[in-house]
Order: sequence, then structure tokens, then C-alpha cells
Amino acid sequence: MNRVFLYNTQPLQYISQPVFLSELNQLPFQSMEPIIHICHIINHRSIGILSSRYFILWQYKPNQNLLIKFCNPYQYDFIRCHYIGKYDYIIFGFIDGFILIYQLNQMKQIRRYQYHWKMITDLKSNKNQNLFLSSSIDHMINIWNFG
Repeated sequence: MNRVFLYNTQPLQYISQPVFLSELNQLPFQSMEPIIHICHIINHRSIGILSSRYFILWQYKPNQNLLIKFCNPYQYDFIRCHYIGKYDYIIFGFIDGFILIYQLNQMKQIRRYQYHWKMITDLKSNKNQNLFLSSSIDHMINIWNFG
């Protein structure tokens, strides 16, 4: 049986010209420090930019500026971040399977979990944002209830 692969042939459309991170002199990244992950933070009209050491909240509307610069408080590297707008939580997953949940406006730690024992591979929430899922290289998916 033959397989048919469909793909979108529409060109990408930008609202504005793309901005290269190397042009943003406010970001505290070293020149060779990789950007590991980004997440969309709709409530703040921003994106969260994650390196192994820093989380940056960078506002793209109405002005392009730095809102928060947060240094990794944990001994292991950041690997993923996810925003839950309903509670204004930013969730960080770490390379050792640890999860930290912060209230974004104050960058105050709300919860901490160690239910994975290897690197976090993804963080997701459901449409109502009361369930949260974490997956890991340890072959586990954990479901968390915020409701």
C-alpha cells in the first residue's frame, strides 16, 4: 500500500521582519550559549526564551523589550518551559527530571516536583489549563491536576 504525505506549500507570512536574537543586546546570554526552548506567553504578549542558565521574558508587543530576566535557581540545567495563562504559572522542566512551578508576575516558586528520574522531554496543558502533562526519557507521562 502506498503512503501519501501531505504538506503545506503556503509560504510563511510574517507580521514584521524577524528579529535575530544576536541583535538583542539586552539578553544576558553568552555568545555561544544555545537557546534551548521558547514558549508563547500570551497574557504578557511575550515569549519565554530559555537557555540552560536563564529564562528571559521578552515582550514583542507593543514594545520589544525585556520584562524579566530569571537565573536558574536549581543545580541542573533548564530543558523545557511551559506557560499556563489561567494561573499565570511558568513551569520549568530540568535535565534531571525535576519540575519547578513559578507564579510569573512575581517569579515566586509555587510548587516543586521530582516524579521523573530522567530528562523532561515535554510539558503540555489541556485546553482548560487545569490539567498538565509532563513526559520524560524515563518512559513516563505524569498528569497533574491544577483544578
